[in-house]
Amino acid sequence: DIPENAITLEFERGDQTVTIRVAPTPLSGRVNLQSSNGFTGHAPPSLLGLLLDPGPDAWRIPEPLPGFPAATATRLEIIAPDQRTIELARLEGRWRVIRPVAARANPLVVDNALAQLGSYRVTRFLGPDAPNASESPALTFHLSRRPPHAGARAAGSMDERTLTLSTGPDGALFARVDRPEPMTLRLAGPPPTAFSTAVRSYLATTATDILPEDVGAILLQWTDGRERRLERALDQWIESPGGEPAEREPIDAALAFLASEPAEPQESFADSDIHPLLRVELLGFDGGRLEVLSIGYTADAILTVRGQNVVWLYGRYRGPSLFEIPDFQALTPPDPTEPAASPGDYPSK
Repeated sequence: DIPENAITLEFERGDQTVTIRVAPTPLSGRVNLQSSNGFTGHAPPSLLGLLLDPGPDAWRIPEPLPGFPAATATRLEIIAPDQRTIELARLEGRWRVIRPVAARANPLVVDNALAQLGSYRVTRFLGPDAPNASESPALTFHLSRRPPHAGARAAGSMDERTLTLSTGPDGALFARVDRPEPMTLRLAGPPPTAFSTAVRSYLATTATDILPEDVGAILLQWTDGRERRLERALDQWIESPGGEPAEREPIDAALAFLASEPAEPQESFADSDIHPLLRVELLGFDGGRLEVLSIGYTADAILTVRGQNVVWLYGRYRGPSLFEIPDFQALTPPDPTEPAASPGDYPSK
């Protein structure tokens, strides 16, 4: 006979449900079983270990995003408690910031955020209807990717997951997930504060990702009216027009500065916050425009390079000699009634 305090297992297959009741203690070295369709049987005592120690929670995958390695995501949204949203997407193999500005992203920072999301482990499954045990504001992540085995016809389908992190009064870490079923979890892993909610943290730290060897020509236009065009000819640089050889080292140093020198990126200031001195246009070997940048100073003498939506702050540094940036102290204060130039304002020949 199976006692009233039996362990009950319920199996569903299609529209059929079968219940098996398991005696909680062995009898004569066996565990008695009884199914809802009238069958009885026996099992070794080790079955009780599976059911009771540690129990069904140990059967589950201890990951908050089972079947979805965070590192495989191609789109990531980070939503702060105040609803500020950072959206990042991997486009043609490169991470870009989509919101709140459109700009290149720092792949190391994005990959680190995904690695931290992938490091969480579930220590307790609290159930789909568990009350919110946290007191701190929640930090939400939306991750999406193409399904691993999606064919051409499924080009528009996406595998999406949502993970919401929060902490309790004792520092315990909780998460709410939406798939494979809504569930509240207790986690082990980095706290929500490990993730930055400032978009500048995710911006690329260099002014361009154009490699020096991909630049076929450089057009320099200073705000005082001077202009200089340099073109690559075989293994040397020449002045254009004219064709006179140009000194290579300053040109290489300038291209390396733009592509490799790390700086502090920020969402673009207002035009009036920067005193522009030079417009730099990088051109390909076919003459096509690769990048347009503006170089100048902030009001507190910080050398700055501006792209479309981002500025990079280089500190108290005059920059490469090719750019001929004067000392800040030698500059004439800008006329506040004149609008400041942006990278697209200079004439291009």
